[in-house]
Amino acid sequence: IIGILQKSFWLIDPFWTILPVLIGQFYSLHPNASARASPRAILALNCIYAWAVRLTHSYFRRECWKFGRREDWRYTKMAQENPRLWPLLSFFAVGVAQQPMLCGITLPLYSVNFRQGPAGLTCLDYLAAVLCLAGIFIACVSDNQLYRYMQENATRVQRGAPRIEVLNSGLW
Repeated sequence: IIGILQKSFWLIDPFWTILPVLIGQFYSLHPNASARASPRAILALNCIYAWAVRLTHSYFRRECWKFGRREDWRYTKMAQENPRLWPLLSFFAVGVAQQPMLCGITLPLYSVNFRQGPAGLTCLDYLAAVLCLAGIFIACVSDNQLYRYMQENATRVQRGAPRIEVLNSGLW
């Protein structure tokens, strides 16, 4: 409803940086969380924090360090292509579809806080943490490559040179 009233769905992007951390904290502080202070729960929550820091930095850098500067180009395109259906379509594409994804990425936090596991960390815990941090690192590298590409294109346009239409180097 807020997005329709504002005619912009910019708010969903920072929501992705905040909600997983809040859900993780909710799980870890819940009175029924039997394993909330376990090393596994702490490690998993710290992985979510690391992911959120990377995503928050990427979001704000893209927005020139301003909150809500623009909405995701995909929503703008959908609204332009479906102007009459956009109020209903946005409810499902932006509202409903995002919530299961946001909650889904925090399900491991539910598991590590509400199920007793081994007393310490296992080899699988270390492997999961390494894979998580490797994924965050790869995302950070690709964020930086995309940012440099976008900045170079903006500079090219200012000089009157043609844009580079496709980023075809690096991780992209």
